[in-house]
Amino acid sequence: MTGQKDFLRDLKLSPNVGYVTYGNNSNSQIRGYGTLTNGKFSISHVAYVADLNHNLISVARITDSSRRVEFCKKYNYVMTEDRKECLIKSLRNKNMYPLNIKMIIRKPQLCLLSKDVPDVRWVFFLRLKSETASELINFIKGIEVLINLPVRRIRSDNGSEFVNSTIEKFLIEKGINHNLSAPYTPQQNGVVERRNLTLVEATRSMLNYANLPLYLWVEAVSNAFFTQN
Repeated sequence: MTGQKDFLRDLKLSPNVGYVTYGNNSNSQIRGYGTLTNGKFSISHVAYVADLNHNLISVARITDSSRRVEFCKKYNYVMTEDRKECLIKSLRNKNMYPLNIKMIIRKPQLCLLSKDVPDVRWVFFLRLKSETASELINFIKGIEVLINLPVRRIRSDNGSEFVNSTIEKFLIEKGINHNLSAPYTPQQNGVVERRNLTLVEATRSMLNYANLPLYLWVEAVSNAFFTQN
């Protein structure tokens, strides 16, 4: 889809085509469809969305037509059977805010640690639950140095991210007692469960109120967490 009307050939306008819904639940009207071409390679059925600020292309649609897409530093290519055709030039703005989108998108897991007295919390973002063990071990080592006191006991549910050979070996070596709640009884982890719910709901409210896309979830969680802490 594109917001540039002059990019399209054979554009057929229609007031009742439909709407495009974005990640922040806003939408824009589709004004019609046309063909986008660079003279060598053409894409048909391209939607014209008048207020769209960026050109969007579906790699899945291209690969469904027996073509392969190749991403390079400056150009993106569509691979055909006999030759490589340039499709899009990647424009880079050196003055853009250096937001680490890769980090934001690829860390959907949230690990929340809480200390009852005083009421202090820590939050970690993980790509996979399997990263919990290394993060927890590093946290325990770091907090012991920071406060100059040994960790004597931790409490968690029976999730495999907390109950595994890596963590148990570390806890035994450190002499740390691991207290486990009964499976499927979140009420036994009341403090952490409530804190987690409050944090997630605050994050969702902030994103919804500001009409921000979901890929900013990590940044929003960090903001809400800092405020609550």
